[in-house]
Amino acid sequence: MKRIYLYELKRLLWNKFFIGLLLVTLFYGGHVLQNETLLGVADTAPFSPWSFGAYLGRMLPLLWVGALFFLTFFTGAAQKRVAALTDATPAPPRRYDLARLAAAATGAALLGLAA
Repeated sequence: MKRIYLYELKRLLWNKFFIGLLLVTLFYGGHVLQNETLLGVADTAPFSPWSFGAYLGRMLPLLWVGALFFLTFFTGAAQKRVAALTDATPAPPRRYDLARLAAAATGAALLGLAA
């Protein structure tokens, strides 16, 4: 299962859309951090829990888009073409799906850590 997990993670992380989404997330996160969080939110200190919560609230929609992308990446047209090959593997389909879900969760976590 480790090989399947690593293969799916590699396939997910080296996708052009993920790299573009990562760059947009880093740019937007830097912009929000520099122009709003460091100035303070609602007359608070720059790194107070209130301003950090406001930062996360502004980043959350972009992170959800990334998580939804990861899940649709495994259900798209390209995956349907590969389904005949993956169904022929000796691994049970449930374990294969869990490995793919773990790869998607890892990708979402990496995107969240980048933000």
